[in-house]
Amino acid sequence: MRKLVLFLLLGFLIYPAFGQVPGSFNYQAIIRDASGNVKANISTTIDISILQGSVSGTSVYSESNSLTTNAFGLVSLQIGSKNPTSFSLIDWSKGSYFIKVAVDGTEMGTSQLLSVPFALYAKTSGSSIPGPKGEKGDTGAIGPQGLKGEKGDAGIAGPKGAKGDTGVIGATGKSAYQSWLNLGNTGTEATFIASLKGASGATSIKDTAISTTNTWSSSKITAQLALKAQQSSLDSLIAKMKILNSFVLAGGAVTDADGNDYNVVKIGSQIWMLENLKTTKFNNGDLIPVTSAGDVTNEIDTTNGNYPKYQWAYNNDNQNVAKYGRLYTWWTATDSRNICPTGWHVPSNTEFNTLKTFIGSDTTIGGALKEAGFVHWLSPNKGATNSTGFTALPAGYRTYGSYFSIGQSASFWTTTADPTPVNTKLLAYFYTLSNSSANLTNVSYRKVWGLSVRCLKN
Repeated sequence: MRKLVLFLLLGFLIYPAFGQVPGSFNYQAIIRDASGNVKANISTTIDISILQGSVSGTSVYSESNSLTTNAFGLVSLQIGSKNPTSFSLIDWSKGSYFIKVAVDGTEMGTSQLLSVPFALYAKTSGSSIPGPKGEKGDTGAIGPQGLKGEKGDAGIAGPKGAKGDTGVIGATGKSAYQSWLNLGNTGTEATFIASLKGASGATSIKDTAISTTNTWSSSKITAQLALKAQQSSLDSLIAKMKILNSFVLAGGAVTDADGNDYNVVKIGSQIWMLENLKTTKFNNGDLIPVTSAGDVTNEIDTTNGNYPKYQWAYNNDNQNVAKYGRLYTWWTATDSRNICPTGWHVPSNTEFNTLKTFIGSDTTIGGALKEAGFVHWLSPNKGATNSTGFTALPAGYRTYGSYFSIGQSASFWTTTADPTPVNTKLLAYFYTLSNSSANLTNVSYRKVWGLSVRCLKN
């Protein structure tokens, strides 16, 4: 192989090689562009001239070849085959000869033919009688192994596959009330709920009904207290049955982009998730970023258009997620990629007000939404009955790298920004519940806070 020839104007690289064929000789070249890329399967014209004496000597032979490169950019031709008569007149024994090459009309360079093919030289030499065949030379030593090339760069990842079709919606299950009717019973839903109560027992007493003017035996008092406890247990069972019936009417469960399943509940005309959102992905599969503990560098929203979109587990401890869900900035909750499952959305201020209107009294709304008892809420968990089945849990909140109030408060984003011109870029509305109050409070505060999300069915 001859040395690499680089033609800067057209950007070809040529590697010529010679073989020994009587009456002509082989010429091969690999066509590359200036970046070293092979020019495969292209048409090209290669002009060859044989010059005598010097690089600017007299041309004693020329030919033009129209060729097509192969898959490796290689072209092959036999110099002399185009004009054999003219080629045979070259006297190879007289002085030096040079080969000039042009590709598609552009001269690539001129190089001396340092080794004339033997058969061609013999043809014009003083004697046509070949000398004796020489002895076979010794086999040369094996050369050292070349260096291993560097590992190539990883290929570009393939495109993301198309989202699959939405599955067929299952049939709506029967409510507990409908199942009761199918057993042959008749009556309204109220009649069904009343039928869950047992037969009336002895008249119970209220906590304040024991009069100092009556004399009651200890057994009488024990019986009355047992009856009161039984009635309380029955009332709790009826409340749970109402929630179960609402769950069945709501259509069962729903799954987010992470594969987390959620129970749902029907409250009035609305269907809500029974649990706080846990997803780490938008509904299109994009990951929602998370910052490390205490990192507030990228969490400050200003008028320069920095809209932080993050999610966190309370205290950056993923063990809290199963119970309390994750905390999200307002920018995350309102992103167009949607953090709620398909067919669900983050509610607006107006939609939360619809929930409030259905429940009724402002002084008891919070209690109707909070999980009752002290498994998750700290005392006093004022007014908590969870009569709606909403089952709000005290997930706390995050602000500028710190976490507060788990066990004491639950706060849920709405999509509604504060309309006040000076605040609309910084503040948004959310609803909050407290262990010390039975109210549901609407508050406007920083969009960068990390709060819970409850999704509402479209």
